[in-house]
Amino acid sequence: AAMPARSTGTALHTALTMARSEAIKRNAEVTLAPGASGWLAGWSIAAPGDATRVLHSHPAAAVAAITGPDSVTYLPNGRVKGSTLPAFEIAGKSGAELRCVSVDLSGRPMQTQSAC
Repeated sequence: AAMPARSTGTALHTALTMARSEAIKRNAEVTLAPGASGWLAGWSIAAPGDATRVLHSHPAAAVAAITGPDSVTYLPNGRVKGSTLPAFEIAGKSGAELRCVSVDLSGRPMQTQSAC
């Protein structure tokens, strides 16, 4: 029963890493955004300058809750736009399992087995 929060955390970590590398590669701002009803509904990365072209998407997550920022935008230098470093707290269905996916000053994501 411990898998969903961990796998959701890993998927978010992967998406953040991808958004960051796309921003650096394309020398443009790239945003990771939640689904229409929030992060639990899934998330996607749109191509810079063409919101209709999706570079990556993830379906709805099978966890109890995900709290996180409205979206995460990476700058061409790989850092996160804005003054607040994003962090996602993921709660498993049992409630006992927590994962935190956060981003450091350089823009690199990391995952820990704890609350944020």
